[in-house]
Amino acid sequence: MVQELKRLSVLRTGILMGIMYAFVGGVMALFMLGVGLLGGGGPRAMTHMLPMLAAYPVMGFIGGILTAAAYNFVAKWVGGLRLTLEPVVESVSATSGTAAPRGTTCGHCQSAIPAGLTACPDCGWSEDLGQPS
Repeated sequence: MVQELKRLSVLRTGILMGIMYAFVGGVMALFMLGVGLLGGGGPRAMTHMLPMLAAYPVMGFIGGILTAAAYNFVAKWVGGLRLTLEPVVESVSATSGTAAPRGTTCGHCQSAIPAGLTACPDCGWSEDLGQPS
């Protein structure tokens, strides 16, 4: 199933990118601390990383907002990203539906349904409900 991503939430994209950049900044700070200490920088090496630890999440947030706004602006004219999505068929838990017995075929697309699943992995058809899940 092909779907198009028309718009990104500007604030949520900024928050997500801020968190991701905070993680990347933390990893880089640890690496740079190790290099600084091995190079004889001592405690002075740590003071140069504190601004970086604060700046990375802020720059990630601002960059995420600008990127989402630019995407929304351009996607109006050229269209959004096209994504091919497939439904996820999960295995049966003890509290949900009846699992398909061995050798069951889908009543909708005639594909084989592996034992232990409640729905067809190809089309999502459920034997219990008689319709796509």
